[in-house]
Amino acid sequence: MILRTRPFLLLGLLCASVSAAFAVTEFKDNFTSKLNSKWKHVAENKDKKGNLVVKNKKLTLVTTTTRERSAHLILNKPLPKVTESWETQIVLQNKAKRGETWIGVAIANADDPYRNMCGVEFYYDDGERGFETFHYHRGEDDDGPEKRLSGTKLYVRMVYRKSTKLITLYQRTSTSKSWKKVLSYSPFNDRKQRYRGNWDLDPKTGKFSIVIFAGAEDVKLAAGTVTADSFVLKN
Repeated sequence: MILRTRPFLLLGLLCASVSAAFAVTEFKDNFTSKLNSKWKHVAENKDKKGNLVVKNKKLTLVTTTTRERSAHLILNKPLPKVTESWETQIVLQNKAKRGETWIGVAIANADDPYRNMCGVEFYYDDGERGFETFHYHRGEDDDGPEKRLSGTKLYVRMVYRKSTKLITLYQRTSTSKSWKKVLSYSPFNDRKQRYRGNWDLDPKTGKFSIVIFAGAEDVKLAAGTVTADSFVLKN
């Protein structure tokens, strides 16, 4: 299993939590123009040599140094609730052929997003490409299933059902293939689930947020190499 630091998770000590009170409505972002104001962009290095930008109709990571650089977007609104069923989908692409690169998506507790979240990242490292899952529970990192991939594109679907209060992750490598379940995660610490944690979500008023993140090390990334596209949040 590949282990890497996800620097954006360390920002919980520095960043205020997301606060907004919007019921979820369908939100699509194909990243065709400038970054939508519903996202908050966070560059994780002060020299700004690594940023997620909208270019060529995609969200893309651009770095101008071979030192580790990363950035993330956090969705400020709409914030889906624990009392409604919803899902999010996104297309991740990683065409890197050198260095170590990654791009991923996570669901987080909107009130404490840097301590409680679960997600998946699509990586390239030392000639290998694939995805790995992770979850953070009160700041502690645990890894879940991973799989090597030969292609450069990964379709991700994450579904929350109010009846079960589970987040279920699905993946596929093309639109011609069926969704494959990877795992179910319980943010309410359901002991029947292998992957679980107590996110301290209020069962009546709790809300989630979505995080898109990317990074690179030992390589400079031009626009279009590591990208995200076709984001959707819907009931």
